[in-house]
Formats: sequence, C-alpha cells, structure tokens
Amino acid sequence: MKKEYFILIFFIILLSVYLFLHKENKSNYSLPNISKIKSSDITKINIAKKDNNLLLQKENNNWFINNEKYPANLEKINNMLDIIQNLKLTALVSEKKDFKRYELDPEKSIKVKAEIDSKVVRNFEIGKTAPTYNHTFIKLKNNNKVYYALKNFRSNFNQTVDDLRDKTILSFNQENIKQIIFEKENIKKQLDLKEIKNSDNKNDEKIKIWESKDKSTFDIKIVKNLISMLSNLKCLKYIYKDSKKEYQPRKFLYKVTIKGEKSINISFYSKKEDGQITGISSQSNYPFFLDSHKAKNLISNINNILGIKTKKKN
Repeated sequence: MKKEYFILIFFIILLSVYLFLHKENKSNYSLPNISKIKSSDITKINIAKKDNNLLLQKENNNWFINNEKYPANLEKINNMLDIIQNLKLTALVSEKKDFKRYELDPEKSIKVKAEIDSKVVRNFEIGKTAPTYNHTFIKLKNNNKVYYALKNFRSNFNQTVDDLRDKTILSFNQENIKQIIFEKENIKKQLDLKEIKNSDNKNDEKIKIWESKDKSTFDIKIVKNLISMLSNLKCLKYIYKDSKKEYQPRKFLYKVTIKGEKSINISFYSKKEDGQITGISSQSNYPFFLDSHKAKNLISNINNILGIKTKKKN
C-alpha cells in the first residue's frame, strides 16, 4: 500500500514539474504593445502590393482613391478602419524569417500604413489567413517576427481601385419624385404624379396616379417599381478609356429624367453581347457599365411605359 502511495506522489510531482516548465516555456516572450487609436482620426491609408498601390485619403468625412480622387465605397473603408483600430496580436508564430510560408514575402504580402495628420500610427504587413480561419498572419514594421492577428482580414485589404470605388450612379428620395420623362429615339413620354378623388370612396379620399400629357394613366405599381430600381442604382464597373464628355454627344438608346427637389437624369448607350449596357448619369462624373440583369429589368420596364413591345429571344 505504501509503495502505491509513493508511486502516486512521484507522478504528482512529475506532473507538477512538467506543468511548471510548460508554463515557463509558454510565457518566455511578450507580445508587442499595439497603441490605441480612433479610426475616426485616421486621415490616410496606404496599401501596397507587388503590382498595385492604393492611396486612400479622407476629405470632409469622405474617402477618395489615389490622385484621381475617385469616391470610395464607405462600407469597405469603414471595414478597413475597424481592423486598423482594433488590430490585436494573439500569439507569436515564428522567429525564423520564413516569410514565404506565411505569404509575407515581397511577392504576396500586403503592406498597410495608416496615418493621422501625416503621423504614421499603424504600419504592418498582412500575410495569408491562418488555419484557424479566425486569424491572419502579420508582421510589424521593423520586426521580423510573424504573429497571429485576431480575425480573418486579408481580403479586406486585397482590393483594386475598381473594387473600392463607390458604384452608386443614381440616388434620390423616392417620396420627392413628381415627374418622370422617358425618351427613346423619337419617342418621349412625360408622367406626372397627381392626386385625384377616389370614385369608389364616399369620404373624398384621394389617390395618387401617374398621368401622361394625353391623360393616359399608368399602373402606379409599375412606375413605383421603376423608381425603386433607379433610386439607389449601382453600376457593375466604371469605364476608364472614355470620359463622360465623350459620351454626351452620342445618340442614346434610352434616357430617363427624374424631377423632384431637383432634376437628375441617366442615359443608356451601347449594349454589349453579354447584356451589359453603357451609360452616364448626372450624379456621376464617369461613364459606367450596368450589369445585364439590371439592364434587362430597366429596359423592360421603360419599354412597357413607352408602349414598346420587348422582343423575346427564341
């Protein structure tokens, strides 16, 4: 019996020594201190890859891309700012400088530098997503160690100019619209929003209708659906080879003018084989491509209002 006690005590001591040494080995390094910053104070973000550099700058609470000052997608910028502000290291991964293994080599790494009024407040490199899928391998400026950073965020910074551009080409408050003008070649139709007495109601209740100059009325649901599509219209991508000025003299396929608090318009031009359509908007300085699905829906609705039968493909 005493022998069994001695064996048990021996294993308890052995286990205690192991746990102590294991703990010592685990805590033989300390993680770098990441200073606290506010994302709202950041005024500039530089993102550098082997074949693509981006400069994001804040002006009057809006963000712009590169020297061309393309308006940026604020949702994507805010995601970046949140990551930069809350950057958190959770563990040391490697001190061996085997950067290629973690995609922190010059071929694959993404360098991020954030500034507040020309003062650098974050400077780090992003590697690949860690096997946990909730961490990212990163390296700090002037530090050759590889660390786990909390969250999977490489894709947030692995962007091109076109990825980050604000794709909104038309935006307005639907409730303010009083008049819409549709044009195609020599066909033009103006619809005005009017209130009339509801003949089916004895309480002098008024209903809204869309009426053309010849007193023709249109299904309010069709017009409302079209207004809804146009009220927050986003393009697929922008056209870089041509300017807006080059498009304006061209003959448009369709033009829609919307009048509310102010007058805005959008024109559609050539149609590609894949169904995409080019266009310009009074609310954007750049010509664009509209994707085939949106183009098809918009043209179908416009043709419906203009009384043009849409040709069906066999």
